[in-house]
Amino acid sequence: MKAFNNYLELELEDCIEEINLLEREIKMIQNKGNSRELQDKKIKLKDLKREKENKTMKLCYETMKKLKIADLDEGRFKFGG
Repeated sequence: MKAFNNYLELELEDCIEEINLLEREIKMIQNKGNSRELQDKKIKLKDLKREKENKTMKLCYETMKKLKIADLDEGRFKFGG
């Protein structure tokens, strides 16, 4: 499981960095009081978080498919031997 988490972190690294950067920008804008820019950044942040979750789910699904195929292949060899 740790290897899978490391894999996820590597695959999502760019997305995570972009989210962190945008969160810092939002904090800076909150101090300045620019509500329009703040709202735009919050919407973008929400979209980025959604994109990250979608990527995570896709990676999990693809990994489970591969594990299932590997499990079926092992089963075939066990029955054949």
